[in-house]
Amino acid sequence: MGNIRARKLVLTNDLVLIATDVWGNVMTTNVAVVKTSFPLTLDPVPVGQLHQRFVAVTGTIGDPNYSVWVNGRQAVVAGNTWSASQVPVTPGGVAWFEVTAYPPGENPLPDPAEPDRNPPAPNAQNVPAEVEKASAWYVVQDSQEWTMHDHFFCNYPSGMETNILDQTYTHSWTNGQGGGGGSSEYWWNSVAGMAGCARHFTWPASEWPELVAGTWQGDCAPGSGLEPPPIIGMECCAVEERVPWLAAGEMGIYDYRRNAQTRLVLFTGGRAGVRRKNLFVCSANATAVLHKGATPPYNAPWLQGWTRWIAPQTIQLGGLGQVGSDGFLYQVLPDNETLDFTPRVKNEEFYHFGINQQKHKPKIFWQFELDTTDCTNTTIVGQQMYLNFAFDPPLILPPEVTHRWSVPGDTLKRYWQFWSVTTNYCIKEQLQSSDLATNPVAFYWINSGHALQVSCTADVAGAVVLARTWFTIHRPTATLITKSSTNIPPVHIATDAEGHKALQYGENLHTPGKDGMSASMTVTAPANGGGHVGYIQMLDQTTRRRLEEDGTRWITRGGQAFDGFIGIAAFPIGSEETKELQFYDSPGQFVYYPPKVDSRWVSASDRFSLYVVYKPNEAGQGSNIWVTLRKVEWSWSGAASKDSSGAWTLDQGYPAPPVDPVSQDSVFQPTWNRIAIEIPEVPDE
Repeated sequence: MGNIRARKLVLTNDLVLIATDVWGNVMTTNVAVVKTSFPLTLDPVPVGQLHQRFVAVTGTIGDPNYSVWVNGRQAVVAGNTWSASQVPVTPGGVAWFEVTAYPPGENPLPDPAEPDRNPPAPNAQNVPAEVEKASAWYVVQDSQEWTMHDHFFCNYPSGMETNILDQTYTHSWTNGQGGGGGSSEYWWNSVAGMAGCARHFTWPASEWPELVAGTWQGDCAPGSGLEPPPIIGMECCAVEERVPWLAAGEMGIYDYRRNAQTRLVLFTGGRAGVRRKNLFVCSANATAVLHKGATPPYNAPWLQGWTRWIAPQTIQLGGLGQVGSDGFLYQVLPDNETLDFTPRVKNEEFYHFGINQQKHKPKIFWQFELDTTDCTNTTIVGQQMYLNFAFDPPLILPPEVTHRWSVPGDTLKRYWQFWSVTTNYCIKEQLQSSDLATNPVAFYWINSGHALQVSCTADVAGAVVLARTWFTIHRPTATLITKSSTNIPPVHIATDAEGHKALQYGENLHTPGKDGMSASMTVTAPANGGGHVGYIQMLDQTTRRRLEEDGTRWITRGGQAFDGFIGIAAFPIGSEETKELQFYDSPGQFVYYPPKVDSRWVSASDRFSLYVVYKPNEAGQGSNIWVTLRKVEWSWSGAASKDSSGAWTLDQGYPAPPVDPVSQDSVFQPTWNRIAIEIPEVPDE
């Protein structure tokens, strides 16, 4: 069975059924027991029965005075339960059941034009349900015929007598139709004359494997009777034998011919038109029968010495391909197809066979638990994604399986910051081709995307199957508006209360237009997008100064670093909340800070990249990351010198254009290996 999908339903209780039917098909299915607001239910249909033309179904009803119909058949209501037999099963990969309850006084009549539909009525209550059929193999036809002619001579004291013995048997059975055949035995003796009889039999329509008995009639005593169900040979036979023989006082010629063929098909189950394909693990075996006169069943003790094992790799399983040396064939097949499943062996005139199949659905699980196959899902940037490919049911003792993921969009494999008193760094790793060949795959989306298709192909012994899912990735919206210093001049020599002097851009007043650079930021989180927002700034610095000692020593300080100390300035944000942030920076370079700094001339050039960042709340397994929302670049430079009196004079100083730089949407994730105070000073040699 497959999944019962109900329409116009209020309640659905899911069950899981795993069953093996009488001919060895293993079926795993999700079954929904459905109930409407009116108390009318349809019970799960037993697995394995949906491949038959008719089934019996049961359910419950809240009012025993109602009448119940199912697919055009009236049910028997007993108290609060109902049952219906000979309910037609719709053809194809999905069985459709319609249960209708009619109130007292409404006595509908079936519609001859639509005998398998419930008649309409104004006050009827309906429980419609679709049931996806499971895959199965079954016998579609079995035919057998043989003839034996033995012409021999016997030398009796009374003289030579001629004898002819003729025996025949034939039958043909077709799934869903039944069949028939006949047998005869006649003996002719040159002295006694002719003796014998013939009989003909028929089998009514039946469904494999529930075969039914038939009837026979003929001139054999007692003239008619019950014919047992057909014995399906599960065989291929095309033998003939013409043998002269000689015994004491007798000699003759024995002539025997037999032809038989069992035809099997594989029904792949599922819905027509669905693009999904599934992995089928098929197995086949064959045994040569060396005794040409043998007939089924082929497990008779006397045949023990008359059989020979056939190597599996010589078996062709219908049109699907050649079986491997391990007896298995792996194939990827679409849903709702009926395919030849008959084993065939070249250069073997007589053999019987066995087969089996198991359908394995390829699935993608999100965070190891949620089956997201063929679904559209919603996630958010920065959330750690764990996607796992698996078969349902799992493969048993599988061969080597290789995987290849396709993950679109802007992604990262890893983004991680480490903070300590002595060590500060941030690393990122891109998702590599080798990562996409592992299962499961872990990554982060760092940008939004709509209905991005993620897929994984699995190669199982050369059979390549695909599973897909779709993700819509939400991302907070952000603004970042800057304001450069409007001071004239914007760069100046600043002196603090302790007399320390610095070449500085702007003033530390936390006032737009007064600080060297200020920025107003807003972040709006999407639905279910609670987390933290903040900003980080990266510095690319070049500073050069001439020391006071003798005026000949020069020191250069330059490099890139995180412009801060330990951690990211972070503020909580709720789902669909808008958070406002303010940023102020008036960078500078000390020109006089004894005893560490005492210079004659200093120049500074700083380039900054300011990022608005976001990190979603942790959910489930894994660890979420900070992602960039917007970015702006700004810079400044200046130079100052000290005259002979010790006074400092600004030589030059300005912010780099443009004034009030415009931010851009960005997904660039910055990295660093130190913070700003760790940029070393290097003396000239």
